[in-house]
Amino acid sequence: MPIDDDPGFRLPSRTASGRRTATAAAGTPARKVLLVDDRREERETAAAHLRAAGYAVRTAADGLEALYALDRERPDLVVLDLELPVVSGFRVLHVLKRTGPGAAPLPVLVRTALSFDEAREAACAGADDIAPRSLTPAELVAGVGRLLDRPARPPTPEAVFGRRTATATA
Repeated sequence: MPIDDDPGFRLPSRTASGRRTATAAAGTPARKVLLVDDRREERETAAAHLRAAGYAVRTAADGLEALYALDRERPDLVVLDLELPVVSGFRVLHVLKRTGPGAAPLPVLVRTALSFDEAREAACAGADDIAPRSLTPAELVAGVGRLLDRPARPPTPEAVFGRRTATATA
């Protein structure tokens, strides 16, 4: 399945109804989001809501497509499912968080239905936020907006899990 190449990978600064979108100002390109999910219906629904909110969205159905998309163009944020075919979401997350000298880290919002231990592993691997798969499209759009608007900083275990961990006290 080919990567969804959104023509121009940009959206206008206003919707058809005249409502402001996520772009900063007229003429400013929309913030770019790479949405990686192997479930077609969920991927298309989430992409439609993100586009309606003014984001330029590229999608990928598996980890390999995500890596190809990242090689072609750097998005402003990645929404990543961890349970992916071909190349796992964990592997994609490790590649995303391995940055070269002078490269800014890329924010990653992980969507998953995995266990607490697997979510903790994703946080330790560098996920900026972890959300349940049951997140509504409106909540996803709000989460993307929060991540794009906040200053870049690594999450603490307390921020991710809401309690102190054994490694945090050592």
